[in-house]
Amino acid sequence: MKRFSVLSVIIIVLIFADLPSVLGEEKLKFGTAIKVAPTYFLPMLAAREKGFWEKNGLEVEWAPFRGSSALFRGVAAGATRIGFSPAVSNIQAAGRGIPAVIVSELLPKIQTSYG
Repeated sequence: MKRFSVLSVIIIVLIFADLPSVLGEEKLKFGTAIKVAPTYFLPMLAAREKGFWEKNGLEVEWAPFRGSSALFRGVAAGATRIGFSPAVSNIQAAGRGIPAVIVSELLPKIQTSYG
């Protein structure tokens, strides 16, 4: 049995959370809030390079945005329906009436040593 990485589980959960709209679309539009941070652009590049989208029968259009406010303007306008953004941005967007669901926070593991 293959082991799923945390990234693949997050992406699968995000896709199934938006499944009704994905089934009616020809292309999944996936946005990322910050296009210069590796946490946001490397998963998209790795999924495309390794064929993750094609293996799951998806045609994905990746749309990197300049920041979270631009991403949520795109969500409000219907340009994208699913994506990565910092958790604090989701809280601010939800407070302003944009439907946002936080699935997971993408943070690097911080290692500390005591001793």
